Amino acid sequence: MFSVIIPVYNKEHCVERTINSVLAQTYGDFEIIIVDDGSTDNSLRVVSAINDNRIKVFHKENEGVSIARNYGVERAESEYICFLDADDEWENCFLRVMNEAIQRYPHHSFFTCPFLAKNKYKETLYKIEGRNGDTFVIEDYCKTFVEQRHAICCVGSVCIRKDILISCGMFPPHVKRGEDHDLWLRLACKTSIVYTNRTKLIYNLDSENNSRSTYRSYKDSFPYWQWYDYPYPVKKSLYRLVSYFLLSHARHALRHRKFKSAWSMVSRVKLCL
Repeated sequence: MFSVIIPVYNKEHCVERTINSVLAQTYGDFEIIIVDDGSTDNSLRVVSAINDNRIKVFHKENEGVSIARNYGVERAESEYICFLDADDEWENCFLRVMNEAIQRYPHHSFFTCPFLAKNKYKETLYKIEGRNGDTFVIEDYCKTFVEQRHAICCVGSVCIRKDILISCGMFPPHVKRGEDHDLWLRLACKTSIVYTNRTKLIYNLDSENNSRSTYRSYKDSFPYWQWYDYPYPVKKSLYRLVSYFLLSHARHALRHRKFKSAWSMVSRVKLCL
C-alpha cells in the first residue's frame, strides 16, 4: 500500500530511530526504501544491521536529497508514496491514519497532516487552525498557506499517489532550498489536499546537517518568481503566495545585511488585484 522513501546521507546517529518509527507503525502494509546518498560515515552499516524484509537498501553516489528522493520513488512498488528524512520520526499511527483518509477520500491524491518542529530548547506544532473536523479538504492551497503564515505540510508529513507525483515531475534536482515547496505547489495545481489532524510528524531540528539558522543566497533557493507562470487555478491566491515567499526571503536577507539579495526579491514582487 505504502512505499516509504528515506534518503540517508551521514546520519549514523539517528537513522535507526527514524527507521524504527516506521517499523512501529500500527498499519503494516508498507515497504521502506532506503537510499544511501553516498554516505561517508557508518550510516549504511547501521541500516544494514536492521533485519526486516520490508526494508530495501540502495546505494548511489552523492547527488543531493532531491535526486535521492526521486531515485527512491522510481524504485517504489506501492501506489502511495511517503517520505521521511533520516532524522525525523512518525507517530505510530501515521500510516493507519493516512490509509483511513485515503479510504474516506478515494478520489484524492495528496494527503498531509501537522508537524511538530522541535529542538532541545522548544517545540512548535504547525497545524491548520480554524477548520471544523479532524479531516477536511483544502481547496485553495495558496490562500490557506498565506492565511496560516506557515507551511501546510513538509516532506515527512505527506502521502502522495505515485502516478500524480511522477506526472508532476517529483522534486526539482540541484535545488538546496525550497524544493519541497515547489513540488507542493505543482501538485496543488492539479489536485486539492486532504488534511488530517489525527497524527503528526516529529520534525527534529537538531540534525548536524540542519542549516536553518544560516543565510542562503537566493541563488541556492528555488526561484520562487517562476511560480507566477504556474497554472494554479486561483491567480490572486498564487500571486499572494509568491509575494509571501519573496518578501520573507528579502527580510531574511536584510537581517544578514545582504542588501543586493533583498532588493532582488522585492523587485520581483507583482501585485494581482
